Amino acid sequence: MFRLFERKDVNRQWEVVEDTLSGGRTTCCAWNRRGTMLACGTASGSIVIWCWDVRAVTREFSRSDETDEEAAATLSVQWSGDGRKIVAAKSDGKVEVWDVLEEDVRAVLSNVGLCSSVGFSAARPKGDTLVISPSVQRAPYVRGTSLRGQKEMEMPSPHDAPIPGFAVCSKNGKYIFVGDAKGVVSVVDAEATRLVRSFDVPNATMVKRLELCRNGKHLLAVTNAQTLYGFDVDDAATEASEVLRPAREYASPWASRLQWGAAAYPWNGEFVYGVSSGAAHEIHVWDRASGELKCVLEGPAEAKGVTQLAAHPIRDCAIALGSNGYMYVWSRKHVEDWSAFDPSFVTLVDNNEYVEAEDEFDAKPPGEKQTRRGQIPVERLDPDDAPDLFTGSPNDFYTDNSDDDVLHALPIRIKPDPAAEKFAAERRAKWDRKAKRREERKRAEEEASKKVKESENKDVAEKTMETKAG
Repeated sequence: MFRLFERKDVNRQWEVVEDTLSGGRTTCCAWNRRGTMLACGTASGSIVIWCWDVRAVTREFSRSDETDEEAAATLSVQWSGDGRKIVAAKSDGKVEVWDVLEEDVRAVLSNVGLCSSVGFSAARPKGDTLVISPSVQRAPYVRGTSLRGQKEMEMPSPHDAPIPGFAVCSKNGKYIFVGDAKGVVSVVDAEATRLVRSFDVPNATMVKRLELCRNGKHLLAVTNAQTLYGFDVDDAATEASEVLRPAREYASPWASRLQWGAAAYPWNGEFVYGVSSGAAHEIHVWDRASGELKCVLEGPAEAKGVTQLAAHPIRDCAIALGSNGYMYVWSRKHVEDWSAFDPSFVTLVDNNEYVEAEDEFDAKPPGEKQTRRGQIPVERLDPDDAPDLFTGSPNDFYTDNSDDDVLHALPIRIKPDPAAEKFAAERRAKWDRKAKRREERKRAEEEASKKVKESENKDVAEKTMETKAG
């Protein structure tokens, strides 16, 4: 709805840091399907859930059977397609699957080893299948989330021996793209576990990360080369060999001697954003179609570098995760246009001297319309140009229409405050003591009054008997 009334030529490029978020020392983060929630892994091993509408922490998941000394740092987090599960890879070699609503661990996979990435298969939105990318010893593989009876299907490799790599699913889940530690990007048929095609990334001997665009049409390889390499994706192609096609390289003269550490596409794939691993908080921006470097954005130096870029799924903003554990919110500049509320409003750049006309504010007859000098006439909206608010049409920023049984927000939960509860208990005890003292005082007054009445009645009786005796 917020994008229906925007101009078509609006600039959607990130431009400024509008906010800084901190919920512990953050090590990784991931958006849910519609960007309403943000999951963040921390160095203490917990998973913090942010509500993006209010930018506040709504949940924090941590295992009750682990002490602070036993808890391992979280290296990677990912949401399931329905938003009801979160998978997290830990630095102790374990993988945890969390139920978001129940706030409980569904499964803990031990002896997995260090993982560069772990996520759910796009073909199973319920979160029943995991795609695990080990950092050492073995190639990426697919397995189920249950603990027993699960077969591990290792991704085929174009090399003679299995090579560690980084795996990501295509949007429809039919294919898995694997970038390995020898600078090769491969396409694997997920259903048949068959190698379809492989590409050597120019001047690269290792693929660090693969980033898939929100619309599923573009893939970006972050390697140890001095350029980022982009691919075009067509997961609906009739020939499997045509699914992935090399597109172009993205280079920057300001980072010619540094390797790229992270990159991202915005929600519409219009730009390419990249950060170098050895530089300060600088984000290089390219036009995706032409490969032209548009600008270099400079953020706060206190970040000490950026380790991850996470673009919002439907909005023109992103999270730049700093090496210091803080999250910096990048967004485009929003220009306030007050004429949208009142067409007669005129924005003044400088102070102008206004000379009032003699009859400008005089009362007019009821039938004559009063107009002010310099007033802009109200334009009539052409019904053909008005946005359609009632007919269901696919949105360009919602690249899928399957929203059945998807969790977009968490229910409100009032978290108890121990200090407030202690204060309330003390006040209740004080009120109870006061009430008890009032009851005791009232009882004593009633007994004293009763005794006075009995004494008065006795005196009256005695005087009556004396009178009769006399």
